[in-house]
Order: sequence, then structure tokens, then C-alpha cells
Amino acid sequence: MAINLIYNRLPHIGKNKDFSRFIILTYPRTGSNYLIFKLQFTKKIICYNELFYSKNKIVTSYPDLKFKSWVLKYRNQFSNSFLNEIFKSYDDEIKAVGFKLTYFQNEIFNNKNLIKTLGEKHKVSFIHLKRRNLLECFVSTKLLEKNNIVYAINSKYLSEFKKNTDRIILSSELENYSPLVTVDISEFVKYLEKIRSYESKYNQMIASFSSMDLYYEDLVRRTDMEINRIGQLLQIPSLTVENKEEFPIEKLNKKPIREIISNYSEVEDFLCKNNLEEYIKSEV
Repeated sequence: MAINLIYNRLPHIGKNKDFSRFIILTYPRTGSNYLIFKLQFTKKIICYNELFYSKNKIVTSYPDLKFKSWVLKYRNQFSNSFLNEIFKSYDDEIKAVGFKLTYFQNEIFNNKNLIKTLGEKHKVSFIHLKRRNLLECFVSTKLLEKNNIVYAINSKYLSEFKKNTDRIILSSELENYSPLVTVDISEFVKYLEKIRSYESKYNQMIASFSSMDLYYEDLVRRTDMEINRIGQLLQIPSLTVENKEEFPIEKLNKKPIREIISNYSEVEDFLCKNNLEEYIKSEV
């Protein structure tokens, strides 16, 4: 019997139970929101975003989708039953359902054994989203902390995004957006070690389940190919993104990394001296 977790129900909830299930496993500033919207624009996939954002919050990527306040307590106490409702049934055109889970969210809910539960009980496939250039990822993280801007969006979607967040900038304002950050090298080194350690840890955690590695740089450079590869993982033949001209978000930090880091010469010198030259050149 359904417990009606969803207050304003999605228009895609029907009786079909024959669909693939997936998790975007990642860490912040890897282009996960870009990927979520690309998957949604295939018209065959439901992707909820961060259902385990924190003990006190659920984040969805559907502006009109609201959860009742008691759902948080229910999710925290009965996470497997919560997931049963999320993966319950959809209309026939929906071929896959999933959400984003960061390493750090999994750590918050570590007593729930989410990875094992998702892999064994819910038979999800893991899309392990990473970023090759971790300097750019670190800089993006610091800029978010500084400027509190998550998205650059097309103006026609302003009212929709405003329902969930004010941390946005219009695409038309990007010309005047001049991000600048000073990199603390010791902080970056700690960040680099932490992310590499987590990547290795979670590679091992999902090794026995259906999974694929996906890099942000590849997703941006050859979007169609990578979306099709996701389709193969999820058993959706010839998966493509529809209405590309209508896509709501754009890359936020478009300037070369050397123009964004105020102490770039210092950072570049450190990278060269420590065999980290791979982070000097951007791939996107």
C-alpha cells in the first residue's frame, strides 16, 4: 500500500515497474546537475537529485515536487522503505529512475548501508561521476563558498528555479561575472588527497555492482556519446537528449583557470614541481 511520500506527484507516476534504477555517485562540483538535467531531457528518465542531502533536507530537481515534512523523519528511520516508494512505479515511457548521492551524504547516513542496500536490494547501477582536473573542481568549490552561486540559467527558467533556490545567475549576466579566488596550496593538497582517497574507497564499494565511470570533461566534450553510454548501462537503446536548444543551465565558470586564480603563478610553480602538471591545462 502506497504511503504517498510525494505531495505534488510527478506526472510520470503510473503502474509500470519494469524500469532500470541508478545512482549518480559523486562529490561536489563535478557537473552532476548538468548530468541530471541532461538525463531528464531524454524524456525517458526520472532523476530526483539529492534525496539524502542531509538529515534535515531533501533536494529535488523538480520545482513543483514537494515532500511533506514528516517524510524526512520517515526517510531517516526507514530508508529502505523510503527507497521502495521512490522506485515504486511509473508510466510506461519512463525507462529509468534514480538520484544523486554524494560520498559525503553516504557518510552522513553511514548507519543505513546505503550503497549495499541500493546495490543488493534495489539493483541499482552506479554512474560514478568524477572530475579529472581536481584543481578546477577545487576552485569551483571555493567559488561556490565565496559567491554562493550554483547555476547559470536561461532566463525563461528563472521562475522555475526560484522555487527551489536563489543561488543562481542568469546566462545573460555571465559576461559581467568575474570569478576570482586565491588558492591556498596546503588546503588544495588536503583536498586532493581526500578526493583521491574517497574515489578509491567508493570504487571498491561498488565494484561488485553494475557501474560505469563517467568524467565531467568527457560529458561536456562529447555529451551525446556519454549519454548513449549511460543508456547502454541502463538498458535504454539509443538514449538521446531532446530539445537541446531548450536546455536550462550553462557552465558557470567559463574563463581559463589562470584568469580565475589570483595567485596562479604560485600554484603553477607548485604543480610543476610536484608532478601535477595534469592540472595546469583545462580539457573543457
